[in-house]
Amino acid sequence: NRADILERTLSSLLATTLGAWELALVLDACTDGSLAVAQRVLRARTPPCGGENLRRAVVFEVEGRAGHRALFETAADNLGMRMLEPTLAYVLVQPDVVFEERGWNLWLAAALTSDVFAVSARCVVRMDKPKGQRYLSRNQWCAGNRRRPRKAVPEESQFMALVAHHAPRGPLLLRASAMRALGFFDEGCHHLGGDDMELEWLALSRFGWRSAHVYVDVHQLAKAHQNKGGGKQREKAKWQARLKRFLQIAQSSTADGERENAQRLAEQAQAKLDSLEEQQDDDE
Repeated sequence: NRADILERTLSSLLATTLGAWELALVLDACTDGSLAVAQRVLRARTPPCGGENLRRAVVFEVEGRAGHRALFETAADNLGMRMLEPTLAYVLVQPDVVFEERGWNLWLAAALTSDVFAVSARCVVRMDKPKGQRYLSRNQWCAGNRRRPRKAVPEESQFMALVAHHAPRGPLLLRASAMRALGFFDEGCHHLGGDDMELEWLALSRFGWRSAHVYVDVHQLAKAHQNKGGGKQREKAKWQARLKRFLQIAQSSTADGERENAQRLAEQAQAKLDSLEEQQDDDE
């Protein structure tokens, strides 16, 4: 439900992405006319600044009406990636990101070596520090801040390739062959708190693949990262789905360790649901 900004952000993506590429746009239970906006922007693109090397565009709409549940970000990302067949990489982009720099994707691709799995234009986060000390490198737009042009960023801060750290979405480039080998995102269990963090840790621990941060001139529209229209209900439904999955695993597993872990995660999911319910009561 971001039709209010989709024309600006999608147009900027088409105007600045270079090289041969494909686009998958997943509209997850939108009810605000996002489909019409996307179709208008894609039909209107014209060379040389309109996605001239865009080989294929797929728009997939999950119906946003009674009886149809939203996929949420993890499943929507998996769906979009499975509809494409890249030879080099997948790039995940949120609908509230504006691209100011032509060739932004080439900066990310340049950091993709044989031992690098994920390259973020957002930030790199330490996984071994308290929350307030975790950011090693970050673009100024990371939390919806104003644009920070390349000339304002020290050269030594424009690239980092690190081990045992997390590079989150925004945009996030993932080596295609590695992503397929890892089986894409886990849609049910996020032991480390996030699907991208979970997958990058798996890539590091299993194959020794690192994560990296590369600065590019993109930014997130101020306040646009906040959910609009039913955000609390979507959050509640997400945790209800997780609780159901963990309970099913706890009931069906024959391995003590797996059963105990699922029970613990189910308790955490229930606690989160209780917290959301309390917030809703306070709001009312």
